[in-house]
Amino acid sequence: NASLSVNPIAQAYLKLVPLPNYSGPTTKADGENNYFTYTPTVQDYRSHMGRIDYNLGSKDKIFGEAQRSRYLVTASNYFHNALTGTHSDQIHAGGLVEEIHTFSPSMFLDPRGSVTRYDNATGVSSGGISPSTVGFPGYLAQDASTLALPQITFSDASNPLAYSNKPGSFENFDTIQLFSTFTKIYRSHTFLGGIDLRAYKGSYLSPGDA
Repeated sequence: NASLSVNPIAQAYLKLVPLPNYSGPTTKADGENNYFTYTPTVQDYRSHMGRIDYNLGSKDKIFGEAQRSRYLVTASNYFHNALTGTHSDQIHAGGLVEEIHTFSPSMFLDPRGSVTRYDNATGVSSGGISPSTVGFPGYLAQDASTLALPQITFSDASNPLAYSNKPGSFENFDTIQLFSTFTKIYRSHTFLGGIDLRAYKGSYLSPGDA
C-alpha cells in the first residue's frame, strides 16, 4: 500500500526481525508460522577451590582456603540478536584464614577471619544499547538507570513474540567475619571464651521499566 507509512522506530525494530525461513503445512496465508529457529538454553558452571596448610612452628599452625564459582545462563534468543534473549550471571567467591596457637598443652587460641561475596546479574540481549539508536528521544537514555531497547508487545490474537524485554536486576551481598575462641583446660573442666564479629553488606538494583 503506497499510502501506508511506517513509524521510523518501528522500521528500526523490523530490521532486526529475521526474514521468513519456513513454509510448511502449519504456515498460514498471512505469514503466521513462517519462521523456524532453535533456542538453546546454555548453562555454563565452573567452580575452583584451593586450600593450604602450614606449620609456622611447634606452637602455631595456619591454614587458608579460597573458592570461586560462576554460573552463566543464556536463553530464549529466538532471533539471535538484540531483540530477543536473556542472560544471568551468578558468582560466589570467598576466602578464610585461620591460625591455632598453642600456649601450653592446656591453653589454645583459635582466631580466624573470612570474607564471602555473592553477585547476581540478570539482563537482556539489548543491555547497554541506547534507545536513541532506534529513534527514541535522547532523554530516555539520559534518565535511565540502565540501557536497553524498550520493550514492544502486541495484542494480536495470535500472541506474537514481544520485542526486547525489561532490563534485568543487579544484586550484591558481602559477609565479613572475625571469629576467635580461647580454650583453657583445667583439671576436668574446659573453659571457652571468644568473639564473633560480623558485617553484612547488600545492594540491589531493579530498573524495571525505568
